[in-house]
Amino acid sequence: MATLPTDRELLREIYDRYYRDFVSFDPANPSRLAKVFVPLDLVLIANELKVDSELVFGRLYYHLESKYGAPNGKTDIHLFSISVSKDGKTDRHVVNFPLLESTLASLEYEHRKFLWATGIAIFSTAVAITALAVSIVVNIFGHRAA
Repeated sequence: MATLPTDRELLREIYDRYYRDFVSFDPANPSRLAKVFVPLDLVLIANELKVDSELVFGRLYYHLESKYGAPNGKTDIHLFSISVSKDGKTDRHVVNFPLLESTLASLEYEHRKFLWATGIAIFSTAVAITALAVSIVVNIFGHRAA
């Protein structure tokens, strides 16, 4: 059975794959409708993560959008939209790249905190086991020498 990608892994894949597209946007010769809304190839992302593209869509649209998208006065700030349209043109399956980057940074920070705490716990356990082993060895061999 395949391992499910975490939200962090999904957003990291999107970030790594589309960062160059985001920064290379040229308003004089636009490759998409707006700089901040980057169209995604969900099949490509799904193949990289070894999951079905409908699962990637569902995670972005139903889970991450409701979790990280935000109402902002009269308009909403969307993390992921099915489409954006302007002047009769449409981009499908778009992500708000600056919001994705902020969300990913937060998830990466939480992940690093978890790794540090886990590393410290493992180190502490190793020290305690070593101290116990030394104590046992000293007590066994210390009594025999006396």
